[in-house]
Amino acid sequence: MAFNIKSLTGDTPHDKRPIIGAVKVNKPFVYHDASYECAAWWEDREAQLGVHPVYLGRSYHHPKNLTITAHINAKVVDDYFPGLWCGNLISREPYKPKHLGEERTIYKGIEVVEAIQSTGNSPGNDIDWFIHPSWWPVFLDEALAEMREDYRRLPEFWNEWDSLKKDTFHPKMDGRWQFDDEFRSKVGMIAHFGSLLEKWARRIEKINWNYTRWNEPSSYMRELHTKNTEWTKAIPIQLND
Repeated sequence: MAFNIKSLTGDTPHDKRPIIGAVKVNKPFVYHDASYECAAWWEDREAQLGVHPVYLGRSYHHPKNLTITAHINAKVVDDYFPGLWCGNLISREPYKPKHLGEERTIYKGIEVVEAIQSTGNSPGNDIDWFIHPSWWPVFLDEALAEMREDYRRLPEFWNEWDSLKKDTFHPKMDGRWQFDDEFRSKVGMIAHFGSLLEKWARRIEKINWNYTRWNEPSSYMRELHTKNTEWTKAIPIQLND
């Protein structure tokens, strides 16, 4: 059954997000988390070997595009949470890690095209990725919609830039915003939308090519796909049919 993409927001709980693929960690890596309220505190988490789920999500902040995130089981291997006062240690005793061995989750994202192009490759890399092909059209539809919207908005800034005339320009903000400021602002927006158009067009091109390659394989490639993705069966991946 097809997933209702419109129901997915940046606030959607993890257990309500579909599992669209899997990752296999073949080589442990350590994630350093220094996001705590005290700048001096941190925790190191080591990814556990094995297969882990990959979830579809949506960015909480603008532009709120779709995201791909692996939820990798991990354990604490080191930490630093001493008592501090104005940045100075309170205790005279050497700090001893407090959370060694505790279970954690590493949230590892990946760019859409990279994840899709990695799908079906020979396993055995440091990390193997698999995104079920039934979800690829979801990312294709998003790219098409975003490219059309960016193309629609481009003329607004192009026309304003193209009509700028230095001899008729009136400074703004009590003279603090001059012609050169306006020129850079408008041409900068053209560059911004130009980069977005390239981003979405390249994504459309690559997803389309990979989707065709996956769905119209030779008997040899079909056998190879099956062999290379056997490891993903450890995860209950949801199909988007």
